[in-house]
Amino acid sequence: MTNKKLLQLVAIVVVAAAIFTTILLVGLKKINTRPVPPTDSTLPSEPASTTLPTTSDTQPAVTIDGNVIGGDTNPTFPTTGTPTTTAAPTSAAFSVPQDKSSVIRTYVNAVNALKATPAFTLEKSQTLNVVIDEMTPSSMRSLANKIIAGNQKAPETFTFSGGSDASSGKSATFVVAPAGKNASLDPAIVQSATASPAADGGCTLKLTLGADTQTLTAPPAKLGAAMDVLTVESMGLPSTAKIEEMTVQYDNATITATLDKDGRITQMEHHLYVTDATANGSYVMSVTARMHGDAVTEYRITY
Repeated sequence: MTNKKLLQLVAIVVVAAAIFTTILLVGLKKINTRPVPPTDSTLPSEPASTTLPTTSDTQPAVTIDGNVIGGDTNPTFPTTGTPTTTAAPTSAAFSVPQDKSSVIRTYVNAVNALKATPAFTLEKSQTLNVVIDEMTPSSMRSLANKIIAGNQKAPETFTFSGGSDASSGKSATFVVAPAGKNASLDPAIVQSATASPAADGGCTLKLTLGADTQTLTAPPAKLGAAMDVLTVESMGLPSTAKIEEMTVQYDNATITATLDKDGRITQMEHHLYVTDATANGSYVMSVTARMHGDAVTEYRITY
């Protein structure tokens, strides 16, 4: 190879090396100037809000963190707090109670709802079966039993409008037991409480109550909160009879109520049992008596 050709080859190599070096340097410069991805601690925070695309379907109404959402075609959502969703209210259908506590609650609610119903018709009948077993003087025992046996109220019909009956002027609160107040039931006195489903979607409730005591000055607190109990007036004693002391023992009273598919009472029976009762007083002369018996009150309601 001549010196001329050798020099030409060296020149080509030098030029090629220069070009390669230039390309390498430019590439390294670009790499060094490229932004460094952020570490976990420098990651940008999520945007405070997100714009959702408009949809032509109406969204269901829900409430999230106090904001009512729905009913439009472009809902917005809160950007802070923990979202909690509550479905729109629906009408609650009546369901047959399944246990003792729910039977008690269902009955009490149904009775108080009946008392508050402005318009309905109620047929009410009462039967009293109280027998005096012992009496001093004994000569008055037969007469007293006749008075009590003859004190049977005739069935009554009440037509309530605006909460009161036009003919008697009485309100449903006083006609439906317990008279003059809302019903309540202490679970402690309820021995059993059952519900039997009916074909129409309603049910029949039956409750059996335990023992309670009444005196002349103190009504039976637990029993009297759910039922009407005996009074001097209900026994039909003469107005001239004066009762000075009285003790009445109740036990095994039953409440039966038929409810329709809407949970409204259509029939009801209160059966009160007097296991023992003593009274001291006067009617012409001093009198003492011991008695037992029962009283039944029946209701039939139409709406």
